[in-house]
Amino acid sequence: MLDRLDMMPVAVARRIDHGTRDVAPPPEPTAAYGVYLARLCQGCHGEHLSGGPIPGAPPDLPVPLNITAHETGIAHYTFEDFDRLMRTGKKPDGTDLDPFMPVKDLRHMDGVEMKALWAALQAAPKRPFGER
Repeated sequence: MLDRLDMMPVAVARRIDHGTRDVAPPPEPTAAYGVYLARLCQGCHGEHLSGGPIPGAPPDLPVPLNITAHETGIAHYTFEDFDRLMRTGKKPDGTDLDPFMPVKDLRHMDGVEMKALWAALQAAPKRPFGER
């Protein structure tokens, strides 16, 4: 309902200029390609990928985590930790991600896509949790 009233920022499709399209960089394990892929993450984790409550979202919606390399995010993750998290939903400490995270879809990313996304997250400015 909130998305139909334009009160929820995750309903951005109506605000996008659909007349112009970005061209995807070549599918290589580069930060440039990863930035292109990470746009999917921004819907929940915010423009700056640092997570926090989604403005205008219902209060019972899970709070997205910080996925920047800040200490409140994934600073202590290795690529292997990140890859396992994205494919299984298990954090390095063995706990599960919230089921709201679309792991069942993301686990199908190929190795190039996963390495590119990792490169982009490592290259993104480190921000404390919640600076969306």
